[in-house]
Amino acid sequence: MTEARAKILVVDDHPVVRKGLSTFLSNEPDLEVVGTAASGEEAIAMVAEAAPDLVLMDLSMPGMGGIEATRRLVETNPSIRVVMLTSFGGHERMVEALKSGAVGYVVKDTVPAEMLRAVNFSLGERRIEGQFVSLIYAVWDDRNRSLKIANSGLPRPLYCHEGKIEVIEATGLPLGLFDDAEYDEFTFKAKPDDMFVFFSDGILDARNKAGDMFGRRRTEAIITGCADISADCVVKSLFKAVTEHAAGEEAFDDETVVAIKVKGEPKRK
Repeated sequence: MTEARAKILVVDDHPVVRKGLSTFLSNEPDLEVVGTAASGEEAIAMVAEAAPDLVLMDLSMPGMGGIEATRRLVETNPSIRVVMLTSFGGHERMVEALKSGAVGYVVKDTVPAEMLRAVNFSLGERRIEGQFVSLIYAVWDDRNRSLKIANSGLPRPLYCHEGKIEVIEATGLPLGLFDDAEYDEFTFKAKPDDMFVFFSDGILDARNKAGDMFGRRRTEAIITGCADISADCVVKSLFKAVTEHAAGEEAFDDETVVAIKVKGEPKRK
């Protein structure tokens, strides 16, 4: 009796990529490509029709992207496995893919052997739920007026200073995913009235009835308006805006905001 082949769905908005991957994977005796799709919407329809074991999902596509499509597929098909495909690497994108429910992440120009290893691993891997932790660790040095920051999976924080907002490029994989993960540390020498703002995924990912996310643009606009006022203004204004945006829709994730505003120079004894 012949064992059933693993069924694969290839999702990518570029026809050349779809054909190339389909042809490559079809040459493997234990794999069967049951269809291709050019968008997140098509992928959801194809999964209902073809019932694949594994979906190779492009991260960036017009319309519904890979992150949202993966989230919806995993919600309705808990046993399905999704591997995210992208043209570029980066911790932040990898974290987004894993949080949406993907079991793996592969750069498109990876060598063939690595692609097969990723597919093989993903077919046998169960999604990890509650097995990792995302956090930002920051230490304030009052004597030197400096803040040290390291990030493991949360959105990049913001630094307000000299009338502008700077995105702190602190990224890192969530704790507990990989034993050999390394984390960068950033140090900022702050001045009076500088402000640091940290927020969780739940703030950026808050959705309204139309499915629109609150997003970083709205977040930065509110912080800009409060930067010269107070940290309390940032926190209260963000929560108020997110609540109004969601308009009763259930929160996607934990919603946390921490704002630190630097006071004047400490008194010398």
